[in-house]
Amino acid sequence: MTSNSFLRVKRRYAVPAIFITLALLGFAFELIIPIVWHAKFYVDGARLVTTDPQLEIFGGSFSSTAWIYAPIFSAMRACGIELGSYGTSFDTNWMVANTAFGSIYLALLAWIVRCYGLPIKASGIGMLFIMIVLYSPYYAAINKDLVPFALASLSVITLRQSSLGRSLAGLLLGLVLYGLFVREYFLLFAGMLLMAHVFSYRVRPIAVTYVLAMVAVYALFSHIPVDVINIGRSDYLADDTNSRIRYIMEDGSAAGFLFNRVSAFIRICFPVELVLLSPAYLAFVIFRCCASYLSIAGMFRGKLPKVRFCAHAVLAFSAVQALFEPDFGSAFRHFMSALPFLIVLYVADARDVFGRRVVVNDSRCARQTRIHEIA
Repeated sequence: MTSNSFLRVKRRYAVPAIFITLALLGFAFELIIPIVWHAKFYVDGARLVTTDPQLEIFGGSFSSTAWIYAPIFSAMRACGIELGSYGTSFDTNWMVANTAFGSIYLALLAWIVRCYGLPIKASGIGMLFIMIVLYSPYYAAINKDLVPFALASLSVITLRQSSLGRSLAGLLLGLVLYGLFVREYFLLFAGMLLMAHVFSYRVRPIAVTYVLAMVAVYALFSHIPVDVINIGRSDYLADDTNSRIRYIMEDGSAAGFLFNRVSAFIRICFPVELVLLSPAYLAFVIFRCCASYLSIAGMFRGKLPKVRFCAHAVLAFSAVQALFEPDFGSAFRHFMSALPFLIVLYVADARDVFGRRVVVNDSRCARQTRIHEIA
């Protein structure tokens, strides 16, 4: 076999081999979670399988998600999988249910990686390790975050083959429906994406719009339902997590509310304070800081609209998280919805298409190839 043939084989099979290996490690890690960690990862799943499925506007995230998952649950029960003890009995039924949900996540992630051709670099393998292995307690379980992850994944896959406008239109439709029936704050996320698209992802008008929005919040603070926004931060949950996002100022005033949310945005994007709590958070902290760096770089240095769209999607989702998230653990789990956009940003950065449409010199093939994958 010639060296060129060997390189072609390596490029073709290396990423699938790495992906499969990490997937097996992820499922293995998920199986030992109840032993080495705790069962809090399965609280939402236990509630979903016992909630009556109903699809109503602003009807609640659990009943609506249970309605979406009803065909999956029915298929599992038809196959003899007992879901009644999910989250309390870690048996074969629990394992099969987790494997089913984890397989959907991995299939979508593999599709994205295949579409964009993840470069074989240590940083790329490290990113996949976190997305597949360390995130396995979140995705390899019955969870509510699989639906927005699927919406983002399909948008990114469409983005690879179609126009930005068509991809965004489909994503906005999905987010609006999801916001109306499941989680209201996704309506805000959809509005932020639409606003950025109207301004062609230019940093200055987007920044001015956010500043004006904060001025409006300050002026109209007495009419804002702060109790509804803070429902996830209820006092009875205060001692339920070690990674709670504790606000610096009192949240009852307009100035305190804005300061707390802006500081929470920065702390969620760069959660270095978690390392002081426990070294176990180090990998997630590095991952989240790198994600924020790629997003900021994509917004300020990106010349391709599709790259800027993905960059703003990650930052906008982080801003929405800053409004509602009670703790860093929830923030990491919900950030699963933004992972598809992060893959595009990583590929764009690895191929140096942030600053310009580059021409990549391929000395092995003695030719030059213009990158069209993201443009």
